[in-house]
Amino acid sequence: MDVVAPVKPGWTLVDLCNLISKTLLGEDAGTLREHPDLDQSSLLVLPVWAWVKPGRSLGRKERAGPLFPARVRWDDDGPTVRLVDPGTAVSLRWSIDGLGITDEGTCKVEPDPHEGLRLVEGTLPPNVTADADHLAAGDDHAPGSAQWLAETGEHARWELLQLLETVTRTALERAHAGLVAEYAHQVYGDPSAASGPILHPETLETMRLRIVYGTGDEKSGKEPPMTRVLRDMHDPATFTNVEPQRWLRVRVGKLARNWVSREAGDPEEGPRIRRVARELGVTDPGQVSAALDGIGTKRVEDALALAPNPDALGVPFNPRSGDIGLLDSRLHARR
Repeated sequence: MDVVAPVKPGWTLVDLCNLISKTLLGEDAGTLREHPDLDQSSLLVLPVWAWVKPGRSLGRKERAGPLFPARVRWDDDGPTVRLVDPGTAVSLRWSIDGLGITDEGTCKVEPDPHEGLRLVEGTLPPNVTADADHLAAGDDHAPGSAQWLAETGEHARWELLQLLETVTRTALERAHAGLVAEYAHQVYGDPSAASGPILHPETLETMRLRIVYGTGDEKSGKEPPMTRVLRDMHDPATFTNVEPQRWLRVRVGKLARNWVSREAGDPEEGPRIRRVARELGVTDPGQVSAALDGIGTKRVEDALALAPNPDALGVPFNPRSGDIGLLDSRLHARR
């Protein structure tokens, strides 16, 4: 299989899919550890991805390679790890619906300690892949295999969080640089004009940690935004129309823009409001609001009042790279 473009240097689409597979298999295996029939059963471990040639254009992404991942649904979204009677073949239905490809079939398979998954009859999804060690976990020692899969899945979850930290940091920096350009355009008439940052670098760092790990206040009942992202990665429907790398970049990018805008006091419609104000050549909130059907004067006032936070004044900022002060340079050095 060809190597595909990474989310960040060192992280390929294959890496991302493997981590998603391990966390999903670990989650499903974890539910079986206390099953009353575990000692008398074998573990059947099913592949999570099939690698297919897209049925529609993916644009520049196609330069990364000819095959892309599509989620395999087993028995209408059944679990990927199952208990089966030792030495017994199991009949399964599978389907693929993603990236312009629709396919389905039936097969009879059984766990094999050497091959992992042995096809008895029928057909498997095209180019199914899985970590060989994970497939080989389907042996006659189900309790040990379930425990190993669960522990490996938890380790993969932390690896995935580390990846999400990197992606979130980059997304926050880009979102912040975009807001600085908006401010420069509004004040100086040039998005590339030299201006200071809107937010302090320590504020961006705090936001990154809160997005990925939460506030640390378990009593609040609010889960970290990345917990929802991880959960959505396990949903087969998530990647129906998009491959995982692009989905992750778009999802985290939108999340970062919302957090940066909220911290800066800028409404969601801020860029549109300022664009209309520039086109009209006015700064009066009432006039701008009248030209924007459905957007109230208060939101217009907030958008036109975009300015650097007081604690960010005097902090060095490079509008070309988005680097902010000394702390931001240290963050870049750790990548």
